[in-house]
Amino acid sequence: MAIYSVSFVVVVLLMLPLGFAQPISLHAPATVPIQSSIEGFVSADFNRDGKPDVAVLADGAILVFLGNGDGTFQPHVSFLTTGACLAAGDVNGDGKVDLIASGSAGNSVLLGNGDGTFAAPIQSAGGGCPFVVGDFSGDGKPDIAWISSSGLGIQLGDGQGHFSAAKMTEIINTFSLVAGDFNKDGKLDIAVALARSDTGAMGVLLGNGDGTFSSVRIYGPPQQQPGGIAAADFNQDGNLDLAMTAGVGFRTDQLTIYTFLGNGDGSFQPPLATPGGTNILIAGDLNGDGKPDLIAGESYLLGKGDGTFQAPVFIAQPSTSCVPSGTHAYCSYSNLAAAIADFNQDGLPDIAVATVQGLDSLNLLTQNYSLSVLLQGSGMPRFAATGVSAASFQEPVTTGSLASAFGSGLADMTASAQAPPWPTSLGGIQLRFRDYQGTVHLAPLLFVSPGQINYQVPPDIPDGVASITVDQPGAPVIESGQAIMVSYDGAPSLFTVNDQSLAAATAVRVHPNGTQTAVPVYACDAPSPCKAVPISVTGDPVILSLYGTGFEVDAVLLNYYAVCTVNSGTPIAPAYFGPQGQYPGLDQANLALPANLAGSGDITISCQFIGVVGGVGPTNSVHVTIQ
Repeated sequence: MAIYSVSFVVVVLLMLPLGFAQPISLHAPATVPIQSSIEGFVSADFNRDGKPDVAVLADGAILVFLGNGDGTFQPHVSFLTTGACLAAGDVNGDGKVDLIASGSAGNSVLLGNGDGTFAAPIQSAGGGCPFVVGDFSGDGKPDIAWISSSGLGIQLGDGQGHFSAAKMTEIINTFSLVAGDFNKDGKLDIAVALARSDTGAMGVLLGNGDGTFSSVRIYGPPQQQPGGIAAADFNQDGNLDLAMTAGVGFRTDQLTIYTFLGNGDGSFQPPLATPGGTNILIAGDLNGDGKPDLIAGESYLLGKGDGTFQAPVFIAQPSTSCVPSGTHAYCSYSNLAAAIADFNQDGLPDIAVATVQGLDSLNLLTQNYSLSVLLQGSGMPRFAATGVSAASFQEPVTTGSLASAFGSGLADMTASAQAPPWPTSLGGIQLRFRDYQGTVHLAPLLFVSPGQINYQVPPDIPDGVASITVDQPGAPVIESGQAIMVSYDGAPSLFTVNDQSLAAATAVRVHPNGTQTAVPVYACDAPSPCKAVPISVTGDPVILSLYGTGFEVDAVLLNYYAVCTVNSGTPIAPAYFGPQGQYPGLDQANLALPANLAGSGDITISCQFIGVVGGVGPTNSVHVTIQ
């Protein structure tokens, strides 16, 4: 199958600035290594000096790091305990923060002395992980609620550090939970994320105020891959809402954040969807606009104030180089927990994360744990996003694909590359990547400006997390401190020509004698936005060419094939799905439009890879009009 000529509009799009979120500014993280596996993490003011502190549960001990008020910590002090999850709260009502560890082996409460030290643990039977602390019985004494394979467990506190035997409520396949007053009756309720559920993604149990709950009400689409859950007023209507991550596959980098807007009576509206998310989900206001934002694993998402979120911004930063050896070895990176607090006392929210970085291969598994603080600054050049698809503005990206970076102060001028091969210096800057092995790569550049850089992900960069720096001759514009995630198994996305997702596409009609006639897909008459031109699919066959990026799939993923679907139903096997050939990083999908689409009007098309162990994608949906 021939690879037809690329649309000129697609090329122009790669050379122009586009809109993106107002960035927050994060310095390179200060990192403290943790010598054993991290199981729990919490931030609070343990010594009552007004400076946020951190506690880490690691291998049978709680490590308490007292904050210095500048984003750094004093050497940790260890307190032995048991448990698999960690929380903080004033268990005995003395105004001092206590620590609670819970798990299948029981509960441990370490009463705080108010100076950053803690008493010996008070043990009680029961317990589960994850868990939350709250007054579920209405007696003014903190209780705990946890989930396990047996369901939801509630243990009532006596105000001294002991908890009663668990009262159980059966819920099948729960994964994470959060507490809040969802019906405004003054009694704490519980919401849970459901795992491998055919009925819905989220369940709500309304509290009766005595430690018991109503039967679970289930909301949202069926899903397989569970994630985190968080509560906040995401649309600012005075009602508590819920956000959670869920998906239909095994890939945690392709989960969806579902926002369930609360009605204020304990019921919730159908979910709004935003791409992104992992098992970690924390709500807080990162940019000071009064709208709740999210930390979702290794990214943050700024809230729009209507229950949806702007595109994820990758914030991970490897603390050490990771040089794989052996068959299929690769480096992994994951945030296990996060907290939002002003760690350097400058009035701006900062981010603390507990992280595991590992080297995985067929014969080796090594993992390094750490505590990192990313301080927010103001007035300096900064990234809003280091690497999102230039087609969809979503994470992740793949080696050799076309990507966009957004921010402030990225360059002193605006410049565009004239033609391939793309230069590695443009407008007085370079985009330098340092991969997880410590090797530096320069990105080919298509467009640079103070607010945006369009580039090709270095074709020789290995998959994994890489830090990114903007350089001018002699000095970095932005110090390494932001990063990019290069996916190992594909991240296809499709270009559009307007804000209504009109496909950036071309089409030809193939005649019996082999000749071709161009078929218009859209028309662009400045200053009006591009509009769809209806395509007739009667008569000789019409081949539609969609343009995108990130189509490459890692060679180790065998037995994969591409498929595109129309209106989420009719499958079309592309006659070609791969590099466009003329412009490095640009990909192309050729589809023979079925004659039975005649009269369909506006249709949506998306594509993905299907394989023996799941799938990759799908892409964003694009629109064309059929006559």
